[in-house]
Amino acid sequence: MPAFPQGHKLDKTDLPIFFDQNGCASDPYSISFDFVDCTDSNNPLIIGMPNRVPVKIGVGKYYPAITVDGDEPLGVHKIVWHYKESSSDEDKIIEREFDVISSAAITGAQYPERVKELIYELRKKLRDINPDRDYHFSAPSSETTISGFSKCRGYRWPDEQLANHITQAANYINLYAPISCFDVCSWPCLLENLLLKQAMVYALYDMVSLWIHEEFDYSLNGISLSISRSDKYLSLAQSVQQQVDNQLEKSKSALFRVVKGLRQSPYTYSRGAAGALGPYTSGQSVRRWIRG
Repeated sequence: MPAFPQGHKLDKTDLPIFFDQNGCASDPYSISFDFVDCTDSNNPLIIGMPNRVPVKIGVGKYYPAITVDGDEPLGVHKIVWHYKESSSDEDKIIEREFDVISSAAITGAQYPERVKELIYELRKKLRDINPDRDYHFSAPSSETTISGFSKCRGYRWPDEQLANHITQAANYINLYAPISCFDVCSWPCLLENLLLKQAMVYALYDMVSLWIHEEFDYSLNGISLSISRSDKYLSLAQSVQQQVDNQLEKSKSALFRVVKGLRQSPYTYSRGAAGALGPYTSGQSVRRWIRG
């Protein structure tokens, strides 16, 4: 699902719609759209005026020229297209869903679009999308003084840290037999879940390292206080790592369709150069064996 930060202005590459007849681009008789807030699934709310007029890019090509408000609720929204192919047709509807995310969660322009998507998906797995909602016991931090923080509470992992974890996770999976050379920007869908889980392991180890320095035990006059979280993050990281390793061999084997052939026994005796070609080639010339 596409994701746009608060304050983002949609352009022609964002949520466009295309129309054609018999394979040729064609304009509909009429077209309009609604911008709908679906964060409350029981009470979807149209934002602004209904039946807005889209911007025409070319024949049969349109996009919704809207700007996501800076304080737009985080979560699922959608563009609802209304169109008629001819004056006598009934009104038809096409819906396109997308996520509105915090402006602090969007990655910098230095990352390719595919990497931005992976960082966003990794944040969702780590529950680091909406700190105001998810981190009830985190200390508030000012957005004006700390870059990349929300209005009340900060994100635990900056973009560059998660991007690094994704790259390292890709290296881990590529080096797992059978060795592969997949690039992060063209990562196969079959292995995406394992890539995110492995990156999640590295992110959890970050928290282990941080909490080791923050842990302490205090006791005075019968009152004691103990703060220890590193072991919990470590246990979760090890659990996720075990899941990755258990699934990785099967996933890569399925992707490459690996077929394990026969292997010559180390105790089989054969004479001559042909013996090097297998346990049952003794006494045959190499030329005859190759020709069959």
